Amino acid sequence: MFVSTSAHEGYGAPLVEAMYHGVPVIARHAGGTPEALGQAGVLYEELKAPELAELIHRVLDDQPLRAEILQSQQRRVAELLARPVAAEVRALLADFLSAT
Repeated sequence: MFVSTSAHEGYGAPLVEAMYHGVPVIARHAGGTPEALGQAGVLYEELKAPELAELIHRVLDDQPLRAEILQSQQRRVAELLARPVAAEVRALLADFLSAT
């Protein structure tokens, strides 16, 4: 289980790493976390500590739910691995590169 309670997060590479390694992810809906997770893992808004503990327990204890989460994460990792990263970076830097 990987749980991120960060209220200010960049892209969230550790979330992707956890998904890659088959670890269920629960993370606060903040910053770049939704982009990193896509439709995978479990995003939550504001939860008090007891509510978060209950969510963690449910993901650990409910095997069908856990399996669904892990499948969603496998799909997300496959999406990320299939991205044409070099082409995306070139497109983002096109204006800068053409100016030099």
